Amino acid sequence: MELPFLYKGDENVSWSLKEVSDLVKTLEQSGDLEGVLTASTEQRITIEIPPETVNFIKTHLFRAKAHKRSEEAHAVIASATRGKRCGGVGGDPV
Repeated sequence: MELPFLYKGDENVSWSLKEVSDLVKTLEQSGDLEGVLTASTEQRITIEIPPETVNFIKTHLFRAKAHKRSEEAHAVIASATRGKRCGGVGGDPV
C-alpha cells in the first residue's frame, strides 16, 4: 500500500463502542497508540460522544460498582462529562 484509503465523505462516521475499542486495541498492538495520541493532542483533534452514550457508560460503570474498584471509574461517574483522570481537550478540567 502506497497511500492510505482516505474517507472522502463530508458526514461524520458513526462507530459502535466495540469498533472504537477495536481501533484502540489495533493502535496499541501495532505500537502506534502513543504516536496517534500525541499527534491528535497537538492538532487538538476530538471525538464527540452523544449524551446518551456518555450516560450509558456512566450508568454501566455505576451498576457494575466500578467506582469501588477504580479511582478512574469513580472520576468518570462523578464528573459532569468524563472525569479529571481521562485528560484531553475541552470538557472537565484535567
